[in-house]
Amino acid sequence: MKRIVVCILLIAAILSGCGLMRSSSYVVVTPHNEDYGVALDSDVLTVSSYLSLKNALINAVEDRRDDFVIRAESYPGNLGEDLNQAVYEVSKMSPLGAYVVSSMTFDYSRIVSYYEINFNVSYKRSLEEIQQIVYVTDLSAIQGKLEEAMASYEPRLTLLVGDYRAFDLASEVENIFTSHPEFCMEMPETSMDLYPESGTQRILDIKFTYFHSPEELAAMRDEVETSVRRIVSVYGLSNSELTNARRIYDRLGRNAGYIPQEDSRTASDGVYGALINGQANSYGFAQAYCLLMQSCGIPCTIVSGQKGGAAHSWCLMDVDGTSCYVDPSLAADGDHMWFLLGTMELELNGYEIQNPEEYPFVELPWALRPSP
Repeated sequence: MKRIVVCILLIAAILSGCGLMRSSSYVVVTPHNEDYGVALDSDVLTVSSYLSLKNALINAVEDRRDDFVIRAESYPGNLGEDLNQAVYEVSKMSPLGAYVVSSMTFDYSRIVSYYEINFNVSYKRSLEEIQQIVYVTDLSAIQGKLEEAMASYEPRLTLLVGDYRAFDLASEVENIFTSHPEFCMEMPETSMDLYPESGTQRILDIKFTYFHSPEELAAMRDEVETSVRRIVSVYGLSNSELTNARRIYDRLGRNAGYIPQEDSRTASDGVYGALINGQANSYGFAQAYCLLMQSCGIPCTIVSGQKGGAAHSWCLMDVDGTSCYVDPSLAADGDHMWFLLGTMELELNGYEIQNPEEYPFVELPWALRPSP
């Protein structure tokens, strides 16, 4: 009986010991490398395929590394040929490489069971320029970023586009300038470089050149905003949209004189000129009037075209439920007879709309034309 008890205790002790052994054991977990075979060993990247080699080079370029080493272990295929191809694809054909890399050279040697590859890269962009690249998907996203850049008067915008399609930068900037008189104090000159020269993924390096500094333009915007609030508070509080439109038209004509440089978009003769400086071209008058109408809750857009063969701008607005044209620059000449205009009145007075198919035919009711 004693022997049976001893045996039972011995078995229990063994089982208990096994439990202790299990609880004190450990498992070493090697993390799964998802970067297509690129492994990091201190400052040395280890690769084992062409794809991992390309990714290692892209990673180095993103970090703007000048001199670095890549180790090729168990590498299949012809390493020399693959190196030449990878360097070409990364530095010339990838968007980032084409944008930032000036040159990329290498040499390699066999060391026992692996190859050691030494790279030297020279760059044409700073790390700050690389960090300022913004990723966007398509044209709609590009338009949004252009608007943000113009609202803050940025001198440069660098975009990595995931699905690039050719577009007219000048037209996009013009549309933003026309649609946002509240912050577009002057039309910037623009230029755009693309990297690489072809492909659906490309970097767009867009530059904006303004006559005034960003600080000056921001100060002008604030002055315009203050002036709009003041004018609307005095002349835009009538119950009738037509009355508000007419009163503001008259007030704008008393505030600024007309100058005929119609091809200019500088702040001195644009919306700032019409509201602050006391002189503006037709575009400045149209910008100012459009902004004032919008602030009164009256839909209003700028119309571009010609008058008498010269570049000219005016407005299309919806007043009391009726579409009509109005040329605010006429108010500066004291011409109040032609306050509201229909399509026929435009034609009789030598106006030509730039894109007539985009605008309605307006048959102006005579009842809407107040006496001068």
